[in-house]
Amino acid sequence: MQHEEKMSAGWSVRELTGKQFDELSANSALGGFQQTSAMARLAASDGADTQFLGLTDEHGTPVAGAMVAYTKGRFGLEGSIWLGPLCDSANKEQLTALTVALRAAAHKRGAISVTCWPAQVYRLHDSNGEPTENPDNALIDAYVSLGWRHAGFTRGYASIVNRWNYVKDLDGIADERALLKSYDKRTQWSVKRAASMGVHVRELDDSELKVFADIEQATAERRSFEYRGEEYFHRFKKAYGSSAHFMVAEIHIAEYKADMEAKVDALKAKVDTLKTKIAERETTRLTRQLGEESRNLAAAEKRLAEAGALARKGDVL
Repeated sequence: MQHEEKMSAGWSVRELTGKQFDELSANSALGGFQQTSAMARLAASDGADTQFLGLTDEHGTPVAGAMVAYTKGRFGLEGSIWLGPLCDSANKEQLTALTVALRAAAHKRGAISVTCWPAQVYRLHDSNGEPTENPDNALIDAYVSLGWRHAGFTRGYASIVNRWNYVKDLDGIADERALLKSYDKRTQWSVKRAASMGVHVRELDDSELKVFADIEQATAERRSFEYRGEEYFHRFKKAYGSSAHFMVAEIHIAEYKADMEAKVDALKAKVDTLKTKIAERETTRLTRQLGEESRNLAAAEKRLAEAGALARKGDVL
């Protein structure tokens, strides 16, 4: 049986089912993978007690809500709402009703606190990190006015929720070619080089997640963020099922080496042809071409040597 409590603004407070909450998250502009029943299953596998709390309208349709994960902290039970709640801060009545409901639910459980990380954008920046708009201080004011305390801003990799997210605008990009063209020249070069190096991207199955975990550990040590470990990714895959995709980029050495050998042979043929033409009749244009193709040949031979070194590490890296 679900407990339901009427609010003065016409909404009702009730515990939602996982399916109801997933529908709310999917239909909300603020919805995301951390506010889902799958995240609740993942949190539960780590010992958390979870609750789907929602506001429903007169038709019983959820209009706002939050997945709260309660865990034992140093001083008592603590509630966490990761990238939530699913409630627009500009709707003061709705935010007020949900805050009151969250406070009551936490009090009933004996929790000493509830912390939330709203998914709303505080301030947009461009790709160079320069702000493109004024900060949304009204967002913070709306929460603070209801008794929430702002804990301040942090930089770098956070241990719970990252405050900075990069989102690429795909408006006007209809295909792979347009997508590649939208990047800067250095990135375009890197993508094309990866394609020529025999790089393939594929999805790992559950038995291969150690590969992903090892890469994550190496990156965590290099970039100074918390390392989750292989067991966590197994639990993540189990919680999210077919919605979770662990991808890996691999270099197929034989393919890379064959491609580079073909390029070296083709460039050697170009260089030899140019040398023959120059021996017959030297021109500035031919000399310039020879210099350019000679540099290309040297670069290709260097990459071929790299492929040989990589081959000693295995067939697929």
